Amino acid sequence: IMLPNQFKIIALRPLNIYPIVLHFLRLQFPHLNLISDAGEALHGIPFESRGVRSYATVNIGAAKYGSSLHHRGKGFCYGYVDGRHAARVDYILSVTIPHQIPPLIVNLALIRRFQEPAFDIEHPWSL
Repeated sequence: IMLPNQFKIIALRPLNIYPIVLHFLRLQFPHLNLISDAGEALHGIPFESRGVRSYATVNIGAAKYGSSLHHRGKGFCYGYVDGRHAARVDYILSVTIPHQIPPLIVNLALIRRFQEPAFDIEHPWSL
């Protein structure tokens, strides 16, 4: 994974993506006992909603992916997940959990799957 040198520092709460990212991190790292930075519990590691790096693009192998919310990433934001389900990349993020030694850095992308039609369409690739 190759992230560019240019990034923007963002806060997750104003973008309404903090709960999604926190839920993902809790699933991936249950042993860390991550808690919200809003003070929901006394014991655990608080996950800060600010100071997250947001990238326009990322290179994974020979493929380039981009964020639909960055001007430089819009041309690379569409793709497929789980085989043939169309999706759009909304955010490419790098999250740091500094309370670990060494600090834990997690790179993740938030994608939005397109809604599939209610009726079954015969496409050439469905055959």
